[in-house]
Amino acid sequence: MLKFQNWILKIQFRKLEQEELSYVA
Repeated sequence: MLKFQNWILKIQFRKLEQEELSYVA
């Protein structure tokens, strides 16, 4: 369960990073 939560957090973080990058660009 912990691994699954970690995996979701990583994906959400990646999405946030991409959104910020496209927003800055």
